[in-house]
Amino acid sequence: MYNKNHKEELHRLVDSKSPLIFIRHFDFKMIDSMIDAIASENRANVYEYHQALGSIDFKTKSRMSIRTLARILLILAQVLNLS
Repeated sequence: MYNKNHKEELHRLVDSKSPLIFIRHFDFKMIDSMIDAIASENRANVYEYHQALGSIDFKTKSRMSIRTLARILLILAQVLNLS
């Protein structure tokens, strides 16, 4: 189970519309569960980038066609109307 304070902090980041959240933690299943719960509560989309695999689908963990971090950041900027 994840720490309630961690979930609250992540929830604040999502509420503030923080476009990027970097999480370094050994228990990726727990983190994914927390992110999924918060994303569902906020009807938020989750875009995941894995250093070894590139862009991956958050739900299925399968590779997506976007390979570089620069490209996914460009797409996020377009989605958020930052470009």
